[in-house]
Order: sequence, then structure tokens, then C-alpha cells
Amino acid sequence: MNKIFTIPKITCIIFVCVGLYILTNNIIKQLNWEKTTGIVVEVKEKKNSSNQFYPMVEFKTNIGEIVKVEINQSSNRFYYGKGEDIPVIYPENDFKKAEINSIGWVYGFPLIFIVLGIIGFMIPSDLWYIS
Repeated sequence: MNKIFTIPKITCIIFVCVGLYILTNNIIKQLNWEKTTGIVVEVKEKKNSSNQFYPMVEFKTNIGEIVKVEINQSSNRFYYGKGEDIPVIYPENDFKKAEINSIGWVYGFPLIFIVLGIIGFMIPSDLWYIS
């Protein structure tokens, strides 16, 4: 019996689609959002099942206003220390949605989904099941 689309294959297709959606969304942000450099003024740690670190960043908006925003992107280990410069992008009219403008967040995160989906799709169907 030769099934073209098994559940694992459909899951892999979903992974690729999610990765492409995130990548496309990030590229649109890169093209349309304001870019600036901020300074990390504080690193907040939220303790739960895995400790997450969130930077509090201060930057100057496109209208010259200096704002302080907690970036909603987190990591298990924080890459920027207090007082360091951090690249930031934000929608023109809503600086509270600011994000870290790094290659890892923009391209790396979605590429993880895409690569995993492609690798999974290349695995032969009979290897997905244990008999």
C-alpha cells in the first residue's frame, strides 16, 4: 500500500508552511517597520517551567520621542546585557510592538521550521512507523 500523504508527511508540510508564513511576515516587517538602535536598560527574568529573559529597551522613535519598551521576544539565555546596544524594529505608529532586529529572529527562527519540515518530508514513509 503506497500512501503519498501520510500524517507525518502532512505534519512536515505544515511545518514548512508555518516557517514560510513566519519568514514572510518577518520580511514584510523588515521592509515596512521603522529601524533604530536601542539601549538595554534592564533584563527581566520571568520564572516558569523554563526561565525566560526579556530585555527592557530604551530607544528614540521616528518622531524623536524617547520610549522604554519590554521586548516580547525571549530566550533561555539572554544575548544582550544591560547597557548594550540592540537593533530594534517597530511599526511606525505603535512602538510598544517593538522587536529585536537580528538575523536569528528574522531568518533563523522560521528556517528551523522549514528545515525540519523538509528533512521530515525526505524520510521514507516506512521509517515513520514501528511494526
